[in-house]
Amino acid sequence: MNFNNENIKNKVENNFNGSIRDIEVPERSYSRENKFKEINLEGKKSTLFKKIWLLVLFLGVISGAISYFFHSASFEIKNLVKEISFKNDIIKSNNINPKVGEEIPFKLLNFDVSFEKDLKSQMVEEVSEKSIGKIKIINNSNKVQKLRKETRFEVDGKIFKTYKSVTIPAKKYVIKEAFADVAGEEYNLKKGLKMVIPGFKEVKDMDSYKKITGEIAEDFKGGLVGKRDIPDSDDLEQKKKELARELESTIMVKARTNLPKGFILNNDGVFKEVKYSTKNINNSLKLIADAKVNIIIFNEKDFLSVVSGLKKEKIDKYNVESTAFLKFKILNKKDISVESLKSFNFELNGDLKYSKKFDKDDFVNLIKGKNESEYKILIEKNYNKDDFSIDKSVFPFWMSSIPNSTDNISVKILE
Repeated sequence: MNFNNENIKNKVENNFNGSIRDIEVPERSYSRENKFKEINLEGKKSTLFKKIWLLVLFLGVISGAISYFFHSASFEIKNLVKEISFKNDIIKSNNINPKVGEEIPFKLLNFDVSFEKDLKSQMVEEVSEKSIGKIKIINNSNKVQKLRKETRFEVDGKIFKTYKSVTIPAKKYVIKEAFADVAGEEYNLKKGLKMVIPGFKEVKDMDSYKKITGEIAEDFKGGLVGKRDIPDSDDLEQKKKELARELESTIMVKARTNLPKGFILNNDGVFKEVKYSTKNINNSLKLIADAKVNIIIFNEKDFLSVVSGLKKEKIDKYNVESTAFLKFKILNKKDISVESLKSFNFELNGDLKYSKKFDKDDFVNLIKGKNESEYKILIEKNYNKDDFSIDKSVFPFWMSSIPNSTDNISVKILE
């Protein structure tokens, strides 16, 4: 214990005699050894403080250098896939003012396919047959026109007749089957030839003669006068089956080859009319299959907009799994006349999977140089958590901001 150099006087009241006595406290002083210890301790404290200060300064310089030269950010992005399941869902398709988002507009892809196979001849017979084809009857007048059964159409002096009576609306056309008036190969004519109705001219109705005309819509075939090979019946049936299989595969290959860009099709959307005929070509009997094909096709964006509920203008922002996995079945298909088809319903089954597209460059340019709060706001605004899972990692760990340089930002898209 340390004491002052002066004498300390303490007055103590004597309870026994009531007098006060002076008590002297002897003077004490530090020894030289204690003074050296104190000076040494103060020096050590000062040195320790300097070392700590230098360490903090060093660490600050190091962390600053690391932050400046090695600041980086990495992101792992996962596109979240959405799935829509269809089970006997009824979808509407309409070509006349379709309701946006409710009805899918459609188009028809049409083409012809022809195949032939050799046949065994059973016998030869004399024949006299008239060619058969189709006529496009055009009404350019302002009134409805009715034509009776076997109305005559003329082309190059040859007469063809309709099988049935027909009514053609004003400014419209219809296509009907017809046959040659006379048997013979010379009546086998190609489509595209223009025809007139001689009856109008005969009654001097020149206005109708000019405005109501015809055009061969489908080749006239089968006309023959002379000898014809009669095929073996068993061989004929077998070759028909073979041709039918070839037609099925060829039709879909040709359909996909001719499918316009941005359109999709489905097997059940195929309508075909196949006609079989026999013909002697270069002394060889042939079975010929001629198919007229019409296929319902959809613009893919129109289709996806209706079945997924996404707006058409936003479809390009999504990755969509192939629609080929969906099963498409037209309702009441056998009752549909494809040539006059305006609307129909179909049944849809299967799963449709889609996810939003992610653009790395857009992402990096959006977030570079942003602090933590700015980053969070931008992510919430531009990258919906239902569309993407985003994991962020920043180096060094004590930093939360995104580097300014795009070279220091890496983005990995997870499958």
